[in-house]
Amino acid sequence: PAPELRDTFLLVTMVRSLIRKRPEHRYTAQMMHLSRPHDRRIIPDGPAQWGWIRKIIHMVSVKRIPKADLHLYSAKERLPLTIREEKHKRQEKHKAEAEKREADQKKAIEIYVERMKSLGKEVSYLEVLRAVAQPKKEVKKIVAPPKEFFWPQERREKLQYYRKLERLQREQERKSSQAQ
Repeated sequence: PAPELRDTFLLVTMVRSLIRKRPEHRYTAQMMHLSRPHDRRIIPDGPAQWGWIRKIIHMVSVKRIPKADLHLYSAKERLPLTIREEKHKRQEKHKAEAEKREADQKKAIEIYVERMKSLGKEVSYLEVLRAVAQPKKEVKKIVAPPKEFFWPQERREKLQYYRKLERLQREQERKSSQAQ
């Protein structure tokens, strides 16, 4: 935007009601958080905002105010600005979380590959992704994969051992019930 637009804001006041107005006019007023006559909102000055205003110029009055005078207006009037700031904060937070997730996933992949190499196994890229990746719905925090991924042979042996124990217990129960 032009330099003169950067340091100014627009005080938009709705002077006419939205009753019996076209849907695009209602939507535009809603985008500026104007819902009834005498509602006032401060929006940043820029070409996009002037496009909104041009659509509903017959229903609003517009006044340019300098950035230094923003403190003179209520929080409700500054609502679009606070919503915009909160949106930017949320976007930054999501971006930081996504970067952290990517870094955690890369670290998990590196750990998995190192472990497989130490066991003397060659793994393809797809196998690594299958072992480390989690379903998208549960992806809130990706950390190093659990120990079971690193020692599949030991896990299999443990399962076989416990199954064998269960079988032996069942056989002993059968023998004892038959003996009686």
